[in-house]
Amino acid sequence: MASQYADANSAGGGIRTHTPLKTQVPKTCASTIPPLRPGPLYRHRAPIVPFRRARLLPLSTRLCLLMITCMAVPGMSQQPAVQWAAGLDPLVEVENTWLESLQLGSVRIGRCAATFVTATGLLATSYECARRNVRPAWRVEHVPLDDGFYAPDLMYERRVPDLFADQLVDVQAATGGAPADSVWQADGGLMVTEVRAFEDSSRLVAYTWRRYEDVRVVMMPERAVARFGGDEDAGTYPRYSLGFGFLRAYDGSGHPVLTESYLPLSGAGILSGEVLYSIGAQRNGPQIGMGAARGRPYNGTWASPFTTLFGLYDLHYSHGAGTAWELSEPWLAAGEALDLSAQLNVAATTPCAVSGAPLVNVDLEVLAISFGGVGSGEHARCIGAAGTGIFEVLRVRYEADALVAELEEEGLDEYAE
Repeated sequence: MASQYADANSAGGGIRTHTPLKTQVPKTCASTIPPLRPGPLYRHRAPIVPFRRARLLPLSTRLCLLMITCMAVPGMSQQPAVQWAAGLDPLVEVENTWLESLQLGSVRIGRCAATFVTATGLLATSYECARRNVRPAWRVEHVPLDDGFYAPDLMYERRVPDLFADQLVDVQAATGGAPADSVWQADGGLMVTEVRAFEDSSRLVAYTWRRYEDVRVVMMPERAVARFGGDEDAGTYPRYSLGFGFLRAYDGSGHPVLTESYLPLSGAGILSGEVLYSIGAQRNGPQIGMGAARGRPYNGTWASPFTTLFGLYDLHYSHGAGTAWELSEPWLAAGEALDLSAQLNVAATTPCAVSGAPLVNVDLEVLAISFGGVGSGEHARCIGAAGTGIFEVLRVRYEADALVAELEEEGLDEYAE
């Protein structure tokens, strides 16, 4: 089935101009932080040798993405209501490996977010994020992006001119006169430091990003299923959308980026009520939201926190040909082999950090890729493509065996040398 898609053609070091600011964690919160329970915080297979943390870290100040008043993260005992991280002090230090891993696994691409999901630079993001950044290059080369794209091998992954991915690696207080943004070379690549005023303009904060200037397209579904039903509002729910895409970051020598800091995509499924976190790194620093997969009242009935592949086919047969819910022949042929009970979309009370941001569990596994949000505060909802459905359609509908193998940590062995 891959032939039905468009073919592809194809840290550390440096000078710092600001000094770290260390802030002690209040005892009322620090006392609640026991050692983290064992979990898959870092997933990498020997003998892969990624960039070494020691060359980027120690972070002069660990980024505290959650409220210091004991907002719920692994190792913190209290469970307060969902809260936005906007306005939180990014210079408060919390020695928390969980938070550091979440930060380093997330990147920004344009005006949206993506996540490293393998040790070999594979990035998962929303379809809309990928399309927005890829479309200009596709239009010039007259490639039918709406038909979808899949690169079965690295040589077919298609570079997008002028697209780059930024990974947040350092947060410091900006001191000494009026510091400005800077771009500088370090051991391992290009670094970008951006100075932003804190919310009340009382202080300046310097965010340092590692920039990957070579980003290539790996896989995107067809527009018809990515926007199934024709609804342009990504916050609509219940929804049946394959709103995901895969890109890959390459290093300066033209090889996939090797990183130990990634958040693996899980196909295990999401439990109703399971706590989910969303993080997105943007121009003004990182944002994070916390909530849970929950249903809600809907048109006099109750909307489940999940939709399934079965619903996708039900809408096709209910509305018929010639409508926005029509599935193509390849999809109809794949229907007999697909597990239609697989979760397709999920709705969570987690505020969406930004389009393309991951929805992760306590073990830092990506359970869904967000593509839209609606509401705010206690009424916030984040909608995303569930990992279970992503794995199922990659295996059966798209026959993307190499991509599935990589996501399951079995692929790209040639880069493990």
